Amino acid sequence: MKVQAAFDVFLADPRRKLITRSKYTYKLAPFLERHGGLTVTAVTTGVINSWFGEMEQRYAEATLAMTRSCLVTFLGFCVDQGWLTTNPAKQLPHYDGRPKRVVTADEEHLGQALTICGFLSRGLDPRDRRDAAIFSLAAISGARRSNIVNLPYRETVAALAHPEYDERVGNIYQVATKGKTPIVVIFGEWHADVLRRWLEVRPSAGDSNRLFVHVRKSSLGKPLEANGLGHARRRICKVAGVPVITFQEMRKLRGTKIARQFGLELAAEALGHISGTKVIREHYYDPDRHMAHVAILQTGRSR
Repeated sequence: MKVQAAFDVFLADPRRKLITRSKYTYKLAPFLERHGGLTVTAVTTGVINSWFGEMEQRYAEATLAMTRSCLVTFLGFCVDQGWLTTNPAKQLPHYDGRPKRVVTADEEHLGQALTICGFLSRGLDPRDRRDAAIFSLAAISGARRSNIVNLPYRETVAALAHPEYDERVGNIYQVATKGKTPIVVIFGEWHADVLRRWLEVRPSAGDSNRLFVHVRKSSLGKPLEANGLGHARRRICKVAGVPVITFQEMRKLRGTKIARQFGLELAAEALGHISGTKVIREHYYDPDRHMAHVAILQTGRSR
């Protein structure tokens, strides 16, 4: 029995609710992508520990805890079916007991991906131009995926024609998003140029006012949904040859950089958190611990 086949049997249990199936499918997708072709008996503690070791480098404790829970349940099912003798995931640590850690995008990898966006935006393929614009706007603004997907077309065109100017950063463009949690997406001249190149080839979208739309013939001009933005993001990372960078990692990096340089209040404003600094501090801010250590010694020089 292969791992993917065992998972299919696991999901097919009629007692599992649809929302439960969706959760397990989403959380265990990376595991199945890597190990779905193995036989169930080949899933050892070594395999599990190696995979989670990689996960620990990229994900916060809440994600690790949920993934561990899903994996323990799935492999427990395999034990119940007689496909495994013991559950190799049970020995994993309970990540929800660890101090919270904010995982941000790797700046070097993000820089490589943005370089690729610049090249792709100058090509002839409309998909390249669109995906480059999506990734670039997410990287600079720290906007959520839901904000980017709801960016309005006509308002964006108007914003590109009327930037503000500040001598420290040059032109400042801003577009208010639609949706449940709207924010103002801010970007600069380089990102505006990438966006203009997408607008040059953007197909007509009829009555839709969405900025980002499909370019394939079967759904030409139809609004791009959240999963489409996910495909665009992963595609840019693949072309750039870097590990996949998530929208949340880009958002957390932007929040951290703003908070370190300008303070938590401005970070909350930039990311559109009307609740103030509490959410930023807990979920979007990775403090500079080295500078904290330096500060301790600098302020103690009198002794």
